[in-house]
Amino acid sequence: MKKNLKHPWAMKSAFLHSIRTTLILCFLIPVVFIVALGLIIYHQSSGNLIENYEASTITSMKMMSNYLDFGFQSVNSKGNILRSNADILNYYSGSYKDDPAVEYTTYKDMKKFISMNVFAEDYCKNILMFANYGDGITISGRTSVRGLYDNFSKTVLADKLKKSNSDHIWVGYHTDLDESMNTNSTKFSISNISYLYNASKEKVGYIVVDVSNKYIQDTLMEMGFDNGSIAGFISSDNKEIHQLFSGEGLSSDSSSSKDQTRSASFDFDFHFSDQEFYKESIKGNELIGYQYITYHNQDYLFIYNKLTSCDGTLCALIPKAKIIADAQSVKSTTSFIILIASTIAILTGTLVASGISKSIRSTNKVLASASVGDLTKVIHTNRKDEFLVLSKSINHMIASMMSLIRKMTGVSNHIFQSSEDVKQNTTLLLKSSENISVSLNEINHGIQVQAHDAEHCFQQMIGLSGEIKKIYQHANEIESISFTTQEVITQGIHIMDDLGAKTNNTSHITKEVISDITELEHLSLAIGSIISTIAEIAEQTNLLSLNASIEAARAGKSGLGFAVVAEEIGKLAAHSTDSVEQINKIITQIRMQTQKTVASAKKAANILGSQEQTFGSSFQVFYEINKHVENLNNNIHQISSYIANVESSKSNTLNAIDSISSTLQQTTAMTSELGNAASIQLNAVECLNKAAEQLAEESRDLQESVRVFKVIE
Repeated sequence: MKKNLKHPWAMKSAFLHSIRTTLILCFLIPVVFIVALGLIIYHQSSGNLIENYEASTITSMKMMSNYLDFGFQSVNSKGNILRSNADILNYYSGSYKDDPAVEYTTYKDMKKFISMNVFAEDYCKNILMFANYGDGITISGRTSVRGLYDNFSKTVLADKLKKSNSDHIWVGYHTDLDESMNTNSTKFSISNISYLYNASKEKVGYIVVDVSNKYIQDTLMEMGFDNGSIAGFISSDNKEIHQLFSGEGLSSDSSSSKDQTRSASFDFDFHFSDQEFYKESIKGNELIGYQYITYHNQDYLFIYNKLTSCDGTLCALIPKAKIIADAQSVKSTTSFIILIASTIAILTGTLVASGISKSIRSTNKVLASASVGDLTKVIHTNRKDEFLVLSKSINHMIASMMSLIRKMTGVSNHIFQSSEDVKQNTTLLLKSSENISVSLNEINHGIQVQAHDAEHCFQQMIGLSGEIKKIYQHANEIESISFTTQEVITQGIHIMDDLGAKTNNTSHITKEVISDITELEHLSLAIGSIISTIAEIAEQTNLLSLNASIEAARAGKSGLGFAVVAEEIGKLAAHSTDSVEQINKIITQIRMQTQKTVASAKKAANILGSQEQTFGSSFQVFYEINKHVENLNNNIHQISSYIANVESSKSNTLNAIDSISSTLQQTTAMTSELGNAASIQLNAVECLNKAAEQLAEESRDLQESVRVFKVIE
């Protein structure tokens, strides 16, 4: 017995595609929407809670900042009260220096006034007032530090106050005063330093009001931030007052500087002024702002508010986890509801799917038996739903299949016997068709060879016709060229006649030119003799001028005019001599050139004589060429006539060959059609034979297949 073994991945695939899995997934779809709805509600509530928390925190920060601003403005007001007090103005103006008793009484009144009107305020930790005259005043009593004004005037704080373009500044440290007064900067949070004036409104001293740490710490505690938060006040010179918020109550921290450490839940050496997010906020122009930052791998809300009254900053770090704590409760409730809904959906889907799966398994068992040929089994079910209808339909289908199998058994036997008869007949028909096809192929081959030979002959005749046509065309072209050549030669003969006449004229003219040039040479010789005579006259004139000059010299003063004439004649004779020499040179050049021209003319005359002889010979040659070309034209005309006759015979031959080729082609086509018909018949017979064999094989398979089914007899 064979075991039905399935691969693990096939079983897994079947489980994933089962109805049970599908139903469970369908029940989970609403659960998914519930989860999505819960997430949406959580994100919206979280966002709203965060926005409300941020708004309330900023409002609280503004209120505390306004409260601090009010206190710092009160400090400035107290300074103005001190500067406007008459006793203080007169005392530091030196109005009582001549009456020590009055001066001492005034000093006590000033101290009493300060204690009652300034120091009585909660924010005031200490007051120091000193000038370039008199004693300074503090809340502890009179001090005899006479050099305090001179020392402080040279400090950085005094220079800062001078450059501030104001009558006061706010600082977190006054180290120089602490050293002089033996005080500690940790006892106060921030100080207001302002000028002290005398009665003449001159700057004669300073007023220092220290604000207590308690005032700042109480303000920070009033913010009431969540546990794990830290709030701080930072002065312009980075002095910080911190307030930590913890679950065990508020943990206050006095002023902290960068050279101090403190024990706190936040960090031992934490300072806002060291953090980059604080530095960036200080650089900005916004007075109030917030951002989320990460400190020690935890997210915090950083809020700051710049105080305009003291150049300080109020800021805080609040854990983001505390901000979204209420949203976390919404998340927990939503998660619980989703878990319950998912559990109920899965259980309901499992129960429904189990009942459906049981019915389907029993149905599949019967169908599996039917698929292997066992039609004796039926489906039994107790369900009253659609599965009952399905079971009845399947049982009816199996019964119908049993009836069909019985009929198929009888039909298959009859088909098998008929297929054997068809197979024998088709075998005989196939052999006859093969013989007919072979004979037709041999006839078709012989006709194709004849058609090929006729076509080849026809193509050769066409080629020969083309060559004859080309020869005829070339003969016509040669005939035309010979006629053209004869006309050109006739024209050349006429041109040679004209050229001969013109050559004779040129020879005659050349002889006349030679005669004229020879005559010009004789005239040049005559001009030379005349120039020689002129030269002799000039020489005589020059001698005459010389003799006249000698005679004028002998005559003395009376011969001066004659001497001038003699000098001019001498110049004229010299000029004439020069001109004669130049003319001699020109005449000599003319004679030389004339002689060369005569020689060239004689050479031209000789050449013209030779040309006359050459023209005579050329004329005779052209005459002979003309005769030969005329004979050539006659011969070419006869050749063209012969070629025209050949062309006419060629057309008749081509028509005959074309008729033979067409007849062979028609015969070949008919034979090919007959062969194709025989091939088609052969193919049909082969197909019929194969179909008969296949029918016999399939009838045997049908018998075997029918035997597989088990039916009730």
